Amino acid sequence: MDMSAENVIENWANYVNQSDLPGLMGLYAKNATLVPTFSRNILHTPEEIEQYFLGLAKKGTLVEMHKKTLRVHQMEMGYLLNGEYTFSMNKDGNTENHPSRFSFLLDLSQEAPILLQHSSILP
Repeated sequence: MDMSAENVIENWANYVNQSDLPGLMGLYAKNATLVPTFSRNILHTPEEIEQYFLGLAKKGTLVEMHKKTLRVHQMEMGYLLNGEYTFSMNKDGNTENHPSRFSFLLDLSQEAPILLQHSSILP
């Protein structure tokens, strides 16, 4: 896998869209934290994060990255990325769209580079 910050996020979106839980979980560090879009709970363990994405997969969730909004900030400890994306999911036979914003903290020196992800629906 190309370990540029942009490619990590692109791979993340592809894994979400393919409901590829092993691929997705392979991006999260063992001690990663996820502040998820569709849960009140902050997730701190690989098991919690996997269960969250399993729930999204069961709803046929897709994500569309809005590449024009992506900002990448290189810092001494890694990369901070933020931008916007839209989640689409099935609910009662209808498709619901949820425009959202995100931040990822990445350490590209790690095999599983996502240390922190925060996502929320746009107000």
